[in-house]
Amino acid sequence: YRNKLLDFSIGSVGAPKVDKMLSEMCPDGIEYQKISDMTIFVTDYVASGSFASIKENVKYVSKEDGYARLIRTADYSSSYDEEKAIYVTEHAYNFLKKSNLTPGQIIICTIGSVGLTFKAPDLNIPMTLAPNAITLRTKYNDDFYFHYFKTDKFKRDLYAVYGNSAMPKFNKTQLRSILVPVPPLEIQNEIVRILNSFSEHTTLISQVLPEEIA
Repeated sequence: YRNKLLDFSIGSVGAPKVDKMLSEMCPDGIEYQKISDMTIFVTDYVASGSFASIKENVKYVSKEDGYARLIRTADYSSSYDEEKAIYVTEHAYNFLKKSNLTPGQIIICTIGSVGLTFKAPDLNIPMTLAPNAITLRTKYNDDFYFHYFKTDKFKRDLYAVYGNSAMPKFNKTQLRSILVPVPPLEIQNEIVRILNSFSEHTTLISQVLPEEIA
């Protein structure tokens, strides 16, 4: 359903209200922009300095000695299990300021689980991005692009920039070059409303159904 709702190539996405808005607001089709043009920033762990300077300034520590939590793809996979958490010192957090995170910020994995997309959690503590991931903020509705980055279309476009290598990976420059749809904000907001509502229902079902079966 997400794939269909975010496929603007045929002019109709199958949701009556969205299709009406598209026909009225975009009679000649929607605009596409490079990610570099529609984002406020696209950054990663190494944006703050060279590998040598990062090695000198960034130390991984335990929660007791830490100031900020390092947000990794592994943390997302383990539902932010505190026993597996890694922290950095306040000095490291300040050094890594270009890749510090706020709750809800989009994160895309760049190696291994390439293209895995999730949001920075709200842990009520300072957070900073781990290696092997990119974070970004758009000029529009971030939730719209969070959903779009999960589509098959975007995954194909991402594959086109990194190719079929032995160790699939991509970087900021390659990501910035990808073209993405930029429909009017009203359309973005309506699609987000639909998909967020759908996600809430599916999440509720996945939580309640096992309890009911038990």
